Amino acid sequence: MLKKMMRSNIVPKRFNNIQINNELRTRLRDSVAAALSFTGSAYNGEIKGIAIGVYESLESEG
Repeated sequence: MLKKMMRSNIVPKRFNNIQINNELRTRLRDSVAAALSFTGSAYNGEIKGIAIGVYESLESEG
């Protein structure tokens, strides 16, 4: 599936260093903000329990 997308130029074959660094900074910044937000809510007593779900989406070929 990925090879088909690369051949049709939907997905680039390579990413340059600037694109990778910018995306890494954005994700790191978002992760820190989420952690601080959660910590603040937990400290104030707003969060009494937590449930974490991990989901995977599968696309069918065909």
